Amino acid sequence: MALTAVIIYFMFKSMAVKNIVINAKGTTLRNEVDLIMAATDNAINKIYNMLVVTTIFFTVIVASISIFQYLKIKESNEIKKELEKELEQVRANLIEYQLKFKQLENDNNGNKNRIKSAIDNFDKKSAEIEVEVSFIRADDAFRMKYYDSKEIRFDCYNKILKLNERYPGLISKVRLSNTYCNLGVVYYEQNSLYKAKEYFQKSLDLDNTGEKIGTLKNIGMIEYKLGNLRKSVGYFEKVYCLNENNLETIELLIKALNNINEEEDIDKALKYCTILVKRHGHSGLKCLDKIEAEGYLHNIKIKYKEELNKLRKSL
Repeated sequence: MALTAVIIYFMFKSMAVKNIVINAKGTTLRNEVDLIMAATDNAINKIYNMLVVTTIFFTVIVASISIFQYLKIKESNEIKKELEKELEQVRANLIEYQLKFKQLENDNNGNKNRIKSAIDNFDKKSAEIEVEVSFIRADDAFRMKYYDSKEIRFDCYNKILKLNERYPGLISKVRLSNTYCNLGVVYYEQNSLYKAKEYFQKSLDLDNTGEKIGTLKNIGMIEYKLGNLRKSVGYFEKVYCLNENNLETIELLIKALNNINEEEDIDKALKYCTILVKRHGHSGLKCLDKIEAEGYLHNIKIKYKEELNKLRKSL
């Protein structure tokens, strides 16, 4: 800045106008020419000085700008280098933080899995307790003959089935089969025969061993009520094959065959009447009288009246 001020000072000083003294007395043309030439030289010198000063001024300005730009670029490069170093450090820190985050995430997932497993085990244990409580409540309602026994058993058996769906294998195959059967009994008591048949069949699909005599008989009775007499006889005969000494099964067979009233079926009915009396004696005869009183020997008596009388007298 000081150098610029000096240049400006000399520039203005060179431009200052000097008084030209011309002696008018006795001057000659020569002197006038000399004076004009001196004035011209003086003006040219001033112009030259102004150009020199202007050139120096602009040179200083350009140099100052160049120096400023150089310093600016140098400073920018240094700043850039520092920023690049800081950026590299940030990247290194970021990689480190990512690794730590991954480790924390893995640890967290492990903890989450352990917690979830613990919760699932707790839920399953709770479900097992609920199942046992539901079985006890249903059994009590059936034994004590509560006024709302059907509703209690219905709710309990449905809860057991839902819990077993949520936790497959929660109860054994046999218990699941019994639950289907018991729910079928509730539907049967409510006269929902098709629903009852559906659950009895589910019970048989899981367990069709000899222990399912009652389920087979129940399906036979449903078919009987629905008017499917031939189907009912098929189920009753399966029950009879599993237990030939069951008076109720023989009674049901006699009734169904009597109502079908086909010749072959009437012959079968007489056979079962004979088995009833011969095998069970007075108990069988009492059961036969009961069947007759209910009107289920009518068609048999038309063909085999004498045989039935002989059968009664055989005791």
